[in-house]
Amino acid sequence: MISIICVYNNDKILNECLKESLQLQKQIEYETIFVDSRKYKFHSAAEALNYAGNLANGEYLIFLHQDIVLVDNTLSEIYDYCKNNQFGIMGVAGAKYDYGEIVDYSKIVHGLKKKNASTNYDFRGPLQVDTLDECLLVIPREVFHRYKFTEYYNTWHLYGTEYCLKMKNVNQKILVVPVYLWHKSSGASLNLNYFDAIKALAKEYKNKTKIIVTLFGGWPTNCILINLKSFSSINNSSNTGNDDSSSSIIYISCIMSLLPIYYRILLLPFLLIHLGLLLLLLMCLFLLLSLLYLCDMLCH
Repeated sequence: MISIICVYNNDKILNECLKESLQLQKQIEYETIFVDSRKYKFHSAAEALNYAGNLANGEYLIFLHQDIVLVDNTLSEIYDYCKNNQFGIMGVAGAKYDYGEIVDYSKIVHGLKKKNASTNYDFRGPLQVDTLDECLLVIPREVFHRYKFTEYYNTWHLYGTEYCLKMKNVNQKILVVPVYLWHKSSGASLNLNYFDAIKALAKEYKNKTKIIVTLFGGWPTNCILINLKSFSSINNSSNTGNDDSSSSIIYISCIMSLLPIYYRILLLPFLLIHLGLLLLLLMCLFLLLSLLYLCDMLCH
């Protein structure tokens, strides 16, 4: 038996996508564990998934998103791969660091237009990779009970990436398999919390790896390099046409948040001095204009 585990926050999406497509599954025994995140005060995805995983009785635990649409043989395909392979974690979309490049693999489609999640969709699997997308993750029950998701940061991002790093450090295989399904989300999830999470993850693994591989590229664990990359990524995101009137304030806050605390402390006096000089310049300009106005009045 396998356990289908989903932490959700939208009943309509859950019912129309995952639950409806589960009814089409054939020749497979499974249990379902649905946890409404709105009823619990989870601080992170790791906390929520650990809670749900502890309720599972299946031989393999499948953690998946609420907006996943399965085809009629998806679960049986996944189960066959599980029975025929030894692994620490398995997924349907993954990437690896190969000769300086991040190469991704996936047979799934995503978004309302059902676009291929990867250009490498016609691969033969399973393949060993460095990281997996969190839309669907499979963990053997015995592995899960030894290694839980790590609550390294209050985030709903990168919990799969962190688990892959953990599996790599204990010499467990990370596999991606060519299983087709539809992930209705576009897959784009970069926001400010993502950048905070990737920096926290880099700090956690800085002594174990030089680069963290994700589906959004490679992230160096070096403090200076990851701050530069995060800054560049936020800058690129801001150029996509965000119409939020507060985007400039958020952008400045992002820049400040990218700096280590000791840099912020050193930067604060620098900013205050320049602000003082600016105010002094404005006062001088005001006095000069006032003097010119007074001279003009006296001349007349």
